[in-house]
Amino acid sequence: MKLSLIICTYMRPEPLRRLLESVLSQTQVPDEVLIIDGSTDDDTQLMLEKITSRFEQNARSEALEDGFLSSEFKVQSLELSGEMSNPNAPSNASSSEACLQAKAGRERFIDNSNSSSNPNARSEALEDRLSSSISSSNETYPLGLGKGFDSTSIISYHKVPPEHRGLTKQRNYGIERVQEDMEIVAFLDDDTILQENYFKNLIQAFKDLPDAAGIGGIATNENRWQLKTQKQYDKNNFYQFEEYVVKESSRNVLRNKLKLASNELPGVMPKYSHGRTFSYPITGKNYPVDLIVGMSMAFRKNVVDQIKFSKYFEGYGLYEDADFSLRALRFGQNYLATSVLLEHHHDAAGRPNKYNYGKMVVRNGWYVWRLKYPDPSLKNNFKWYQITILLTTIRFLNIFTTAQRKEALTEFLGRAAGIISLWFNKPKL
Repeated sequence: MKLSLIICTYMRPEPLRRLLESVLSQTQVPDEVLIIDGSTDDDTQLMLEKITSRFEQNARSEALEDGFLSSEFKVQSLELSGEMSNPNAPSNASSSEACLQAKAGRERFIDNSNSSSNPNARSEALEDRLSSSISSSNETYPLGLGKGFDSTSIISYHKVPPEHRGLTKQRNYGIERVQEDMEIVAFLDDDTILQENYFKNLIQAFKDLPDAAGIGGIATNENRWQLKTQKQYDKNNFYQFEEYVVKESSRNVLRNKLKLASNELPGVMPKYSHGRTFSYPITGKNYPVDLIVGMSMAFRKNVVDQIKFSKYFEGYGLYEDADFSLRALRFGQNYLATSVLLEHHHDAAGRPNKYNYGKMVVRNGWYVWRLKYPDPSLKNNFKWYQITILLTTIRFLNIFTTAQRKEALTEFLGRAAGIISLWFNKPKL
């Protein structure tokens, strides 16, 4: 199955670099990688230029060491609007001439991108395919990262104009540029790092689950499940599933005691929303869910061809993944694949201030809840507000119980403002 990867980024060149290195070190690389950059500076572009140049140099070194340089040696360097220097060089060109051609192409890229008086010239230049690969008659090496790859990794960089900045807009921008023959469209947050079999296991999960509309992965550094070591656990303090147990957070302990906890499995939205958010234990199994977390989600291409990310979620786009996941259920079941593993590092760059975040938690949470349950019963409506007010109160108490007092106060005020705003100005579905 052919897979396209979309990575939306904003002012995070270093996390993106780490992610790309893990992508290109996969046992099975994507068929295309689209980087959709909403940054207001050129740092991400500069980072991509540097790592592409480094990969290219590593590839030539590997080829020389292994004796692969021959008449069939070819370097596909950073492309601008035209081809690399001397693209029609005769097939009997020497390996040294091939290396010189690659160097000339790279130098032309640097010269052209820096000499233009147009401040957007470098963005327009990088709008073309950003790729570097070495091909011999026997093996293909994406970006010169070494042996073991069965296809050429192609990276396309897109610096979006201001009107397309924002997570949901950038994702839609990327979807519009996915090649027609792709079968799976995957999304990753730019502050994640993949385990080496991520895409291999993701594709296998889609093959094993013909009814799957979407599939999400597991963040190993956030997974707190443990095997049971005793027969009984306090139900207020621990949640049990199969042979595993996870310790509840303090807010969930309180919800359990007040009978306000979710009555559904993790990833499934109850009728009053506020479901369980601690994923599943890493068993290698696939579990049906409603919601897939945006850090790691993939959908069949026919799904993203028919629905797009909602324009309601501006900027940071909190819960835009839940909104899309719920609408994707029209095309099949969503799953969490516990063999699809990565790390999520929650880089602070590009996140909203705590007041706006708190307000989004409430308003966007209400929006997603009413998307699935547009006409909740009076009981479920009351329960949603009970839980929302409880969580807001807990955030207020954090002012006195944590060291991050300013952040707690600011987020509390945002949540409170969000609750009040629902009485006068509910989001339009």
